[in-house]
Amino acid sequence: MKQALLEEQALLEKELGGVAVVDSENPGGFVGKEPNMNDDNPADVLEQGHEQEVFSRNQAITNDLETRLAHVKQALASIEAGTYGTCHTCKEQIDTERLAANNAATTCINHSD
Repeated sequence: MKQALLEEQALLEKELGGVAVVDSENPGGFVGKEPNMNDDNPADVLEQGHEQEVFSRNQAITNDLETRLAHVKQALASIEAGTYGTCHTCKEQIDTERLAANNAATTCINHSD
């Protein structure tokens, strides 16, 4: 599982690099890439609208990827701590089928959201 998590972490970081930049105000965080607004021609409203749409989409994707990356990092930390595969709520083992479906799961199926 550790290898799968490391591979997923690398993939998530690569995907984040395509739609986001490191957030200077939030160490370890990301923010969607800013649109390339052409301030020289503010009359091009359609282009500005498109750029704003791209930014909004990038931010939504960034939020999802950043959340998943945090879960993967948490799972890797739990492997190092020796607590991987243990439900955070009831402290029972998480079914291997659940971990196979979501290798960053922190709860058993009974305590999933």
